[in-house]
Formats: sequence, C-alpha cells, structure tokens
Amino acid sequence: MKYMNRLAAAVLSGVALIGLAVAPATRASAQDMETLHFSYPESNAFYWDFDVAREKGYFKDEKFELQHVTGASTPQVIQMLISGDLQLVTPQPDAFIIAISRGGKDLAVIAQPALMPDWIFVGKKGIKSIADLKGQVIGASALNGSEQKLAEQVLADNGLKKGDYHFIVAGLTPSKFAALQTGSIAAAVLYQPTAQLALKQGFPDLYRFTKMKVAYPPSYYAVNRKWAADKNHGERIRRVLTRAHDFLWDPKNKDEAIAILAKYTKRDKELLEKIYEQYFVTDKLYSRDAKVSLTGVETIIDEMVERGDLKKGAVTPQMVVLPGVETK
Repeated sequence: MKYMNRLAAAVLSGVALIGLAVAPATRASAQDMETLHFSYPESNAFYWDFDVAREKGYFKDEKFELQHVTGASTPQVIQMLISGDLQLVTPQPDAFIIAISRGGKDLAVIAQPALMPDWIFVGKKGIKSIADLKGQVIGASALNGSEQKLAEQVLADNGLKKGDYHFIVAGLTPSKFAALQTGSIAAAVLYQPTAQLALKQGFPDLYRFTKMKVAYPPSYYAVNRKWAADKNHGERIRRVLTRAHDFLWDPKNKDEAIAILAKYTKRDKELLEKIYEQYFVTDKLYSRDAKVSLTGVETIIDEMVERGDLKKGAVTPQMVVLPGVETK
C-alpha cells in the first residue's frame, strides 16, 4: 500500500486544526464509510481518548473505517500527513512546529489529549538521582523533539549541562524500557502506563514531569488542512474526540474506561487504576474537552525561540491552530 511504502521517509514536523463540536451522528451505513489512515502508539495511555473512540464506535458513527499504521516516528508521520498517506497523526509539538516553519503550511492541529506530560524520568537499576546521569547515555524516542528538550531542562535544573550526557534514539516507550532492563541506557523518559510498570518493578523514579506545572502538551492530534476541509472531515474528527473526552471524564464510566485501556495497552487493570487517578483525580492532566490550548502553543514556541531552535516570528500560534476553531 502506498502509505506503508512511505514509512522510510523522515521529515520535520507539523501543525493543528480543530472542528466544531456538535451532537454525535447516527451510525453510518456500510456504503457511506471512508477509510481513515491514522498513526498513534497503542501502548501509550496518553491516547486513551482514541482507544475509547475506537472501542465505542465513535469513528464509525462519523462514517470512518480505521486503518492503523504502526511504528512511524514523528518525522515520518509528518511527511505522510503532507503526502496524504495518513490523515490523522500524533506528532510531538517541537518537530511539528519546525515543519510548519519550513513550509508545512497545510499542517494543522485539531485537538490535544492532555494539558501536560504524564511522563516519568526513569533510571536503570543502580541510578539513584539525576546527578548520577553525568557521563551516561539517555534514551529518547526521537532526537530534538519535545521529550528530549524537556528532559534537557530537567537535567539543567539538576546541575547537568549539555555534554555531561548523551542522548540516543531508543525507540518508543516499550523499546526504551527494554533498553533500561538490559542496562544499555542509563535513563529514559517513559510514558504511561509503562512508566508505572517500571516503578512497580523497582526501577528508580528520577523525576515526574507533572511537577513542571506548565501548559506544555507533549503531543497533538494533527491533520492536513485540505483534507480537514473536505467533506467536513475536521468537524467529524473533532466530534469523535469530544465524545471520547466526555466519556472519560464521567466517573460512572471508570471501570469500562480502564477495561478499554487494558485492551489496547495490554497492561493489568490494577496498574491502570493508578493512571486513571493521575489523569482524572489527582493531577487532572487530561483535557476535559480536547480543545487546543493557545497558551500551550505559545509556551512551546517561546521556549523554542529561547533555545535557538526557531526564529522569532517564524511561527505564531495562529499558524499552528486553524483560524476559527474553538480553542482555550
């Protein structure tokens, strides 16, 4: 298939788009369906809303048949979004914004799952503090993305400067955890629920990124603007995600929500109970409505400019979020 053949092409990053939330559509007939090619990591609890939407049939209600592309990195999914091989992706913001600055004007953010990262900086056994990472190798899912940049900020706050450590690409969270288990890397930023599993198995908890208390979403739902405008695709995707967030924030759905996450992440429900508490009870880091936070977009752009990754004025929040969409 054409979209599978593009998995080798790597590019830099993207943008955002949002549709208007309206009442859910009725279940579509088979002849009305169209294929939605999408990519997201199923093992990641951050995309709980997408898991719910898949399981509850919300995409089918909006006449989408799903076709999942696995294993693609942020640069790859951005290229595939530009080419039309994918219609819905979950890029890290930094790479996405860089892509816009380099001519990716058709890219747009449509929604965001959460307000801040759920990540935990986890060390291999024997590492007791961030200071112990001096001279060590740290695993990342991709270089120069939000994950690495926020980790570098944490390292700097703890007295380590660039050159005191070395980042390598270790793959998505399951691969990073496997590398920690073998000791081939000294630390990695793990996403939930694998982060919680690592702590349960005795790996050291070096830092929780919720402590940063900044509006810095680590991932967006992104689309191609032209595709989103055609056949109300953007509005239909937005309705799907809004329904999923309404479902997740309703306490009476807790058990069903955890069962859905267990199906897609292949983790025990007991472990996922703690993730639910983090997302919806204690930290309340999950978005109530999936709307894009303009404050978060501004924060990311400002920090990229301060680091020298982006020229001032090269990208504005209005270039990232489609004009006229509902934000907060």
